[in-house]
Amino acid sequence: MSTKTRKVLVPQPEPPKKNSPYYQLAEEYGLELVFNPLFHFETLTARQFRDQKVDILKHTAVILTSRTITTHFFKLVSDLRCTLPEDFKYFCASERVALFLQKFITVRKRKIFFPEKNGSSSDFQTIICKHDKEKYLVPEIEERASDVVAMLADTKVKVSTCDVCRIIYAELTPEEIDSFDFLLFFSPNGLSAIKTAYPEYQQGKQIIGCLGEGTRDDLEQAGLQVHISAPTREYPSMTAALEHYLQEEKKAAK
Repeated sequence: MSTKTRKVLVPQPEPPKKNSPYYQLAEEYGLELVFNPLFHFETLTARQFRDQKVDILKHTAVILTSRTITTHFFKLVSDLRCTLPEDFKYFCASERVALFLQKFITVRKRKIFFPEKNGSSSDFQTIICKHDKEKYLVPEIEERASDVVAMLADTKVKVSTCDVCRIIYAELTPEEIDSFDFLLFFSPNGLSAIKTAYPEYQQGKQIIGCLGEGTRDDLEQAGLQVHISAPTREYPSMTAALEHYLQEEKKAAK
């Protein structure tokens, strides 16, 4: 194993505390950490939203598929000075989203629905279809259609969509990307950022790590080899999985 300092792209904001596991790994294994989020989301302006000719108040319910969508939807509601009625309904793709929703509304005065089997698309569809008299609005990320609309295509549910935010990729050069020995991905959007900046990207000898099954699936479908994967029962975090990889690599070099 080479003793040179190896460079790791960690697509997250730099941790404020020096006791982060990342810094401990860097010291022990000779790593140079580069904290650089590969993308961020930007709320559309009120004018950009109005250009879509969508009237939120002509709907009786909203379908919220993620915490990101929820954040930007309510930011737009505020920017538009729109007051959602007391009987407005909220259909959340998971309990996690439903709990996050409490940051924006008073739960006891609203009606919230989510699947008991967390993340179950079939259960979510069943819940929505039970309320087929509602006029649903599905907020989305610009140029990225949600799976919900396709899921409800063959039902009697009335659904319309609107964009509430767009994704902004980090400005990277092919040379910067090639300079890393390790690329870590925490979302499929990270791969999109790399491909946008470097359409001809080839993995070569780079070590790739990922968080989440969806991220892993996208990486493998793109023909990339994933060396480090989290969470697992043994390695619940990216740092734990990275440490295990480095330990095994060190043993193999002896």
